Amino acid sequence: MSESPVKRFGSQTVPSSWRFRGWLFLLTLFSLALRLIHIHWLSEALGDTQIHDAAYYHEMALARESGAGGGDGVPFANQGYILFLQSFYRVFGSEISAVLNLQAVLGSISVFLVGLSARRLFGLDAVGLLAAALLATYVPSIHFDALLLTPSLSLLLSALGVYAFARTFENGKLILLWAMVVGLSIGFSSALRPSQLLLLPFCGLFLIWPALILTWRRTFSVGLVIVTGVALGLSPLLMEQKSRVGEWVPASANAGMNFWTGNHTGASGTYQVSPFGPLPSTQEFEHTIPLERDAFLAEARKRTEDPNLSLRASSWFWLGEAVREIAHDPLSWLKLMGRKGQVLMNHHEPRTNADLALMKSISPVLGWNPVNFGALLFLSALGVVLRRSSDVRILSALLPFVLAPFLTCLLFFVSAEYRNPAAPSLAILGGFGLFRVLTFPRGEPVRIRSVWAKCFAGFALVAVALLAYWPAEARSDAKDRRVYAGALATVGIDGSKPRAMDYARARALLSEPSVSEDPMVMTSALLVESNYAIQFRDQEAALNFIRINQKLWQLDDSALELLGPYLFNRMRESQMIRAAQLCAQPTIRSWKEIHDQLQLMGCQSWNHIGRSLQKGDKRSARLLLMRSESVAPYAVEILAYRGWLEKLNGNDPVPWLERSFKGYPRIGLSALLLARHYLGEEDWFKARQFATVAIGRAPGNRTLVLEARRIQNASPWSRAGQSPGELEELRELLK
Repeated sequence: MSESPVKRFGSQTVPSSWRFRGWLFLLTLFSLALRLIHIHWLSEALGDTQIHDAAYYHEMALARESGAGGGDGVPFANQGYILFLQSFYRVFGSEISAVLNLQAVLGSISVFLVGLSARRLFGLDAVGLLAAALLATYVPSIHFDALLLTPSLSLLLSALGVYAFARTFENGKLILLWAMVVGLSIGFSSALRPSQLLLLPFCGLFLIWPALILTWRRTFSVGLVIVTGVALGLSPLLMEQKSRVGEWVPASANAGMNFWTGNHTGASGTYQVSPFGPLPSTQEFEHTIPLERDAFLAEARKRTEDPNLSLRASSWFWLGEAVREIAHDPLSWLKLMGRKGQVLMNHHEPRTNADLALMKSISPVLGWNPVNFGALLFLSALGVVLRRSSDVRILSALLPFVLAPFLTCLLFFVSAEYRNPAAPSLAILGGFGLFRVLTFPRGEPVRIRSVWAKCFAGFALVAVALLAYWPAEARSDAKDRRVYAGALATVGIDGSKPRAMDYARARALLSEPSVSEDPMVMTSALLVESNYAIQFRDQEAALNFIRINQKLWQLDDSALELLGPYLFNRMRESQMIRAAQLCAQPTIRSWKEIHDQLQLMGCQSWNHIGRSLQKGDKRSARLLLMRSESVAPYAVEILAYRGWLEKLNGNDPVPWLERSFKGYPRIGLSALLLARHYLGEEDWFKARQFATVAIGRAPGNRTLVLEARRIQNASPWSRAGQSPGELEELRELLK
C-alpha cells in the first residue's frame, strides 16, 4: 500500500479509479454475504421470532396497516421505525424475513458509502477499502441488521450523512444538493431517534470551526438548506402522527423518562427497568414499552397528586425530577457520568434489546469475529493521532456524526443502539489509522511535531486502549433465551399456534448447559413443556414438566436470596399456573398417574388437604401432607396446612404458619390461620393484624374475607385505639 499525492481536502478530491470501485463493490458483496449468512443462522435457531421492542414495532406496524389503530394516543416510543415497517408491509407484505434481507442490503450500502467517504476524505484508495472492510465485518452492525430495530436504518443514514457532509465541504457546483442530503439524513434519522437532532448544531459548528472553509454567504446558504432538509425529513412522521393522534407531536413523549432513567439517584449508567411497577404478569406476554409508559405515567400522577396528568406533561415532570436529584447530590451524578464514559468507551455492548452474547452463541459470523466497538474505537484513535498536515478539515467532517450519538449516551444512558450511528465515522478514521500502521515508516510525517504533544498522544492511545478493552462484567444470556423460548412456544398475535419446530427451538435454547439449571430458565421450560403437552396431547412433555417442576419445588430460601423476592414470586406463581392449566385439560385428567403427580404439585392448590382439615380428618390430612411434602416441601400452602394440622394436634402452629406467611407467593391462607390462632390465644391485636393482611392478600376470596372480618369484629379493641407503634407494625405486615 502506498500514498499518492492528492489535492487538499476542502477544495477538490482526485477521482477514484475503476479498480478501487471494483474492489469496493466486492467488499460490499462480501458484507452482504456475511449479513445474509448471519440471518440464516438466526432463522435456523429462532425462526422469525422477535422480542422486546422489535416485537412491539412489528405488532404496531401490523395493527396500523390493518386499520386496527395500534396506539392512537400520544406516542411513548419512537415512531419512525414503525412507520418504515408499516410502509414496507403495505407494499411487500408482512414477512419479517423480507425486512431483514432488506436491512442486510441497506447495511451493505452503508459499507459502500463509508468506502467512498474515506476515499474522498483521505484521497487514498487503500484507506477507502480498509474503512469499508472494517464496517463490513463490524459485529454490532451485522447484529442489528438482523433485528427489527432502528440501528440498521440509523447507521445507513449516518453513513449517507457523512458522505454528503464531506461532499459539502468540497465546495463544488452541487454543494446545495449535498447540503439537502445532509439535512434529509438528519431528519430521517431523528424520526428514528429524536436525539439525532443533535447533529444539526454540531454540523453547523464544524462548518465554521476551527476555520471557515466557505464564504460566510455560502455557509449561511448551506446551513439554511440543511435545516430545510431536516424539516422535510421529519415531515412524513409529523404528518402521520397528526392524522393519527390529532395533534402535532414532535416525535415521542419519553425524553423525560429516559433522562430520569439514566440520571436519577441510583442509576447505573445503562438502561434499567423502572423501580416501580407494574411488571409483566406470569400469565400472558406483555410488551415492555406500554408497561413502562403506564408505570411512569402512574408514578408521575401519584407524585404530583394529579390523576389527569398527560403523558407529555409527565415527561416534563420526570425531566424535572432528574434535575432535582442531580442538584441534590451533584458529586454522585459526576461519578455516574464517569461511569457512563467508561461504559461508552468499552468494547462491551450494553444490552437494551436482544443480547449480543446470545447471538454470538448462535451465529459463527459474530462468534468468530474480532471487529467489535473496542477495535473500531482504538483504530479511529490511531487515525486521529497519526493524521497528516493535509488532513486539517477531515475531523470537522466526521466529528458531528461521532459526537451526537456519544452525547446521547452521556445525556441519557449508554446503549449499544444509541452509539451505533457513530460506526461509519469511526470506521473511516479507523481505516486511516490501520493504513498508517501498515505503511509505517514510509508514509507522510504525522501532524504532531513537538515532543510533549507526542507524549500526550501516546498517553491518549494507551488510555483509549485500556478503556476499550477493560474487562467487562461477565453476563449470562439466560434472560434472552427465556424470552425467545417463551415467544416461540406461545400463540402469535395472528392466532397462529406454535409448530413442533418452534417448540424444538425453544427447548434447544433452554437446554444450553451453561443456563439449564438456572431457576428462571427452568420456569420458562415449564411454559414450553405445558403448552406442548396441551397442544399435542403429549405425555412425554407432561412428564418433562413434572421432572422440571419437582426440581423447582426443592429450592429453599437460598434460591430466594439468589433471585430476589420478585423473581422468586414469579417462579412460584408460574409453577402453580402451569400445573393448573395442565390439570384443567380432559386429556391430562385421563392420564391418572400424571394427574396424581400434578395434584401433589398443587395444580388444585392442595385444596383436598384443606377439606380434610376442615372436616377434622387428621389422619387423611397427615397422609396427604406427607405425600405432598415429599414433592413440594417449601410450598407456602403446604406449610400453612402443616401448621393447621399441628394446631389440631395441640402443638404450636406458629413456626409453620410464619414460614408460610413470609414465603412466596404471598397467600391469604397463612395470614387467616395466624389470625385464628391468635384469636384463640386472645391476642386481639395480632388477630386483627393478620385478619387485615389476609383480606389484603386475597380480596377476591369471599369465604376468606368473611371469616377475616368476623375475626376483626371479634376484637374488643377498636381500630382507633391502636398505638402508633402498632400501626407501624401493621404497615410492615401489609408490605
